[in-house]
Amino acid sequence: MNFGALHEFLKVANAKVSLGIQRGTPTFDLMKANGVYCPKDELIATHFQQLSQLEPESLRHMTVRDTELFRIVKDELLCATIHKAHWQEHNVVKDEDTIFRIAWDLDRETLLCCYAAALYWFEYWSELPAIGKHSHAVLFSGSRIYCKTLMHILRHTPTRCFVAETFMTGHHFYLEHRYTPIPNNSSSKWLWGNSQSEIGSIPADLSRQRAIDVHNAFRTAKNKNVQQPPEKTQPPSSFQKHYLVLGQVINDYSLISGCGTILTSLPAYKKIIEILLRDPEAFITFKAHPWEAVKFPEEGNKTYNYLTTWTDKLKKVDRERTTIVVDVNLQQLFRKADFVITLCSQGAIEAALEGFKPITVGGAFYDRAGFTTNLKTPEELKEFIQAGPVGSTLSLENYEALQAYLSFMLFDHLVPASSKGTAKVAQIFRDYASAPHAKSKLSEVNISPEFMEFNT
Repeated sequence: MNFGALHEFLKVANAKVSLGIQRGTPTFDLMKANGVYCPKDELIATHFQQLSQLEPESLRHMTVRDTELFRIVKDELLCATIHKAHWQEHNVVKDEDTIFRIAWDLDRETLLCCYAAALYWFEYWSELPAIGKHSHAVLFSGSRIYCKTLMHILRHTPTRCFVAETFMTGHHFYLEHRYTPIPNNSSSKWLWGNSQSEIGSIPADLSRQRAIDVHNAFRTAKNKNVQQPPEKTQPPSSFQKHYLVLGQVINDYSLISGCGTILTSLPAYKKIIEILLRDPEAFITFKAHPWEAVKFPEEGNKTYNYLTTWTDKLKKVDRERTTIVVDVNLQQLFRKADFVITLCSQGAIEAALEGFKPITVGGAFYDRAGFTTNLKTPEELKEFIQAGPVGSTLSLENYEALQAYLSFMLFDHLVPASSKGTAKVAQIFRDYASAPHAKSKLSEVNISPEFMEFNT
């Protein structure tokens, strides 16, 4: 079970638990919509009709509880639409006005449905008797509208909000006290810097044991979304440099709501490949994410299909130096590669464990840990390569940084999914120690004014 330790803690603590949404209800179905709503759904139909009468400017700046609704709906809206050609045919910056304008012009029904869903969820959570009555609330991932509305409401209650999300090992999960989504935006990004001095003081034998446990955790990782296929014979290559570019699911929340600067992935991949092809000795392998075909069962792997069509139109010499793959064993690709490049895929951590110093483009939650080369935009890749020979493997210092970071993640930040994590959950949920508040001796309400008269 992904969150077994959380369930075990609630059982051991004999906690009073209220489910915000009951299975098998229309509300439960709405929760799972993930941006794909029917405007005739009885839960949102009235809101949809009312919103349809608004002018774009009024809709753009519509607020509920002092927050713009567009900030609540934006991530789920993009998850439902960003795979479409009119989003991916050019780079779209993470600017709310730009995103709204494209959605209003080309995805208006989805935009209005997402707004209608937000209005429904604000009403739903506000009327739920349990809201504000519990000491803790736990949400999952946090990017969807039903989560964002609840997080906003909880900001104004005594209830402490925690967001949970699975980690790439399959044996651990995030459990963070926050009111924003987790994907590619974990608070570990900031806490890591504060904890390095503490990690440096860990005794050598314990540090060694932690390093072994980290190694084992990743070697025995169980990602339910991705199963590595068996190795297949690959054609030999005579090229001197092999670049492996790791793709991500085109509408993944790590891109949409994460800390990175890249929103539309296909233009970024295309630019990266174009820059790499300028080196006549380079061979580029792009690995599309296999889970994308599961998310779009009727359309298939959008990233693979787009890039395959695009590379087929390249001139022959470039086409022969580029291959787009999906179901190829990642470890096999690592053995063939000289460089690994990604936007913010956790595959960069897997690459680093194989000895690479991966290149990240746009920003990733782990890019401050000291084992990656970080570029802000795909265009910077050109300057980076032109600067001369670059290190593609981890130095001893880089490896020690990787080891320290993963030790921090697994032992200090994440929660083991098994019952071993129960104590960690209890520690995270522990209430702040109460302390008396000192009273001020002076205040504006208890000072008597004194007047002095002056002769003029």
